[in-house]
Amino acid sequence: TWNLISVTCTGTTGPISCGDILFSLNGESWNTFIFDMPAGATITVETILNYEEPQCNPNPALYTSQIRSAINIIPEDVIDIDYSNNFDDDFVVLLPAEECPFSDLTVTKTQIDPQLPLGGSDQNPMPWGNVTYEITASNISNEDTFMTLVDLYASSCSGATGILRSVECISSTGGASCGSIEIQNIDVEIDQNSEDSVFWEITEADNWFMPAGSSVTFRTEHTWIPDCDSEPIPVINNVNVLAYGGIPDGVPTNNGFSVTTYFTPCVDLIIQTFPSVSTTPINSTFDWVVDITNSNTSSTAIDASFSNNLNPAFSIVGAPSCQVENGTATCLTSFNVTGSNITGTIPLLEAGSTIRIRIPVQAPNYGGVFNNTASVFPSAINNEELTPETNISISSAQIVSPNLEKNYNPETIYTGGTSTLTFTINNTANNPAQTSIAFTDYLAPELNLVSTPAWVNANGCTANFIGVPGDDFVGVTNLSFPEGVSSCSFSVEVTSNVIGIYLNDNLNFSDQNNIDTTQTSATLNVVEDTTDVDIEVLKTVSETSVFLNDVIDFTITATNIGTTTANQIEILESLPSGYQYISHTSSFGSFDLMSSIWSLSSLAPNQSESLTLTVRVISSEDLLNVAILNQVNEVDRDETNNEDSAETSVDNCLNIPQGISPNNDGLNELFFIPCLELYPKNSIKIYNRYGTLIFQADNYKNDWDGSANRGFPNHSGLLPVGTYFYVLELSETIAPRVGWIYLNY
Repeated sequence: TWNLISVTCTGTTGPISCGDILFSLNGESWNTFIFDMPAGATITVETILNYEEPQCNPNPALYTSQIRSAINIIPEDVIDIDYSNNFDDDFVVLLPAEECPFSDLTVTKTQIDPQLPLGGSDQNPMPWGNVTYEITASNISNEDTFMTLVDLYASSCSGATGILRSVECISSTGGASCGSIEIQNIDVEIDQNSEDSVFWEITEADNWFMPAGSSVTFRTEHTWIPDCDSEPIPVINNVNVLAYGGIPDGVPTNNGFSVTTYFTPCVDLIIQTFPSVSTTPINSTFDWVVDITNSNTSSTAIDASFSNNLNPAFSIVGAPSCQVENGTATCLTSFNVTGSNITGTIPLLEAGSTIRIRIPVQAPNYGGVFNNTASVFPSAINNEELTPETNISISSAQIVSPNLEKNYNPETIYTGGTSTLTFTINNTANNPAQTSIAFTDYLAPELNLVSTPAWVNANGCTANFIGVPGDDFVGVTNLSFPEGVSSCSFSVEVTSNVIGIYLNDNLNFSDQNNIDTTQTSATLNVVEDTTDVDIEVLKTVSETSVFLNDVIDFTITATNIGTTTANQIEILESLPSGYQYISHTSSFGSFDLMSSIWSLSSLAPNQSESLTLTVRVISSEDLLNVAILNQVNEVDRDETNNEDSAETSVDNCLNIPQGISPNNDGLNELFFIPCLELYPKNSIKIYNRYGTLIFQADNYKNDWDGSANRGFPNHSGLLPVGTYFYVLELSETIAPRVGWIYLNY
């Protein structure tokens, strides 16, 4: 440090004197006030300085100090023709100070999962996802110090979002210890636009002490979501440490560390599958075509996975093939075929290239619409997908054949009744001749035939019918259409003795040939031919554990779980004395508070209605609330579910204190027992340590102030400091409460 002692004009030449020049001293510099400098004039200025040598320096060395003097021309219209002589420098070599003791904090950060070299360079990028790091902060000096540390997002040429998932101190050495970390921005998304780029931080408030030679190690897990790029994507994570509270850090160059993790570049793969013909007859052959394209803005896709799932109705009748349609690509060299699944690996798809895969198949021998699902996904180790929604394609082919309709008439029968099940076979467009139509319809096991199938409208069709009375299946074989016939139909009678709703659709069919049953569906309802009423009563309460004066809701639900309508229903809902009625609401019917009857005119099968009572808890006793079916016009088939109850319990608020201090400070002046007013028949007796009764009261009013009303002395004066014993009787049905209380002043 330089101290400026004096500045003095020691001489002039020409028409100027030292009195024309005034100086301003400014710590380590000085300047003159503006003055006029005549032509040919000179001035000489003497400056006296004092150099204050520092007590010590963490890096002692010879130091060269530069001292400069300069002159400036103020008027803008005066031009100095030679600026090179407007200043001059002198240099002073200063001896080094003694070496200071200093601390030296250093920090490193290393990726440990996935293991390097994966993610460590643009030549070996890692899949997108989580990265685990280890951070080690060390004091490599001989001086103790305190540490702050910050782990933060660092911007790079490519954008990314970082999310801290966890941070923990996992080890320490040399006398350091794992302390608290108050600032942890867990699950907070941070990117280059975030105002706060800190993932986590150790501040001075956390008070982390780092003895000489010590270290602490942390483990963090981050999720990185880079912005897409056609090149490997770098993300940068910085960590910094600083020393405070002691000797300064003498080596600031190792106080920070930066880790760059490289992620796989993006691709935009697009897959599309379609049949080579959109409609085709049964048993015909065609190709399922799959086009796979890498978009123009993508990176090169390496080892992408291809998969194709055929509908099992199709049969693969040849080897799948692959060809490059455009761009630069390497086709699949082999396919793995397992049943209806075809898979393979695409070695290379450069941006803007397309390959086409063909899968030869044979259509099934029955009609319908059948799909094919194709997918392509980039190899996670090489690429990340930009638009996953374009990685799957589903298409369908129409296999043309006659189609089948069916219906029940009537759709609802009583148990033991019959319904006519009619099948209608519709020919294809232009009504060509058809042969070998066949199907078997397996009914629900609760249904069976009561007749043999017979034509309703043959229209020249011929067939062999399947099914006899007692069977639970029906069908045809060798059904033939004459040319020009659009439809034919046959029917069969069915019955059931089991109540139920029986859906029959495509899943019930088998042995189809030259027929489309995919849209075939019919439902038969079988019901009981007698009234079947079963009223279920359920009761719930909004809170089971309550305090006095709490407001709660009781909900009564009445449901007819029978199969016929119930009429003139009454539910008795008598509110116990422990509650006070406030209001009620009902979804149906009316509630009469005087009679406690909830009346409903009817309940259809499976119909549920509810009544909600809003009440206040006014007592700790008589809290069981029961709802019961009081009346129904029909016979209730199950009386075990006609009643339900709900009960609350008042939390024990008798919290008897263990001391009083009647000293007029407004605190603990009386022996006050909360909730005692709930027990108006209470009585209390208080004894001294000798067993002498010194206070007694019936219906105690929480007014004992340490005075005696029994025993000796029997006066209103305060009793001595000490321990006293009480017996509190609440009611005849509740055991007495016995305890002690300390009297003090």
